[in-house]
Amino acid sequence: MKLSNIINDLRCLANYLESYESLINLPNCNNCGIVKQCKYKPKWGERVRINCPLWKTENKEEKE
Repeated sequence: MKLSNIINDLRCLANYLESYESLINLPNCNNCGIVKQCKYKPKWGERVRINCPLWKTENKEEKE
């Protein structure tokens, strides 16, 4: 295997890692403030929406 191929593979892996890290930092159903009243409330085991337009920050006053 050539060194240039290894370097290209490492660059590709670094790009995948960067994409993954940006994806996991997007808001989703697990940290949504309106998950109980949401029109799209996933059932247990279903996929959550990532970067959903319905996403809201959690309201601390409602929690108390």
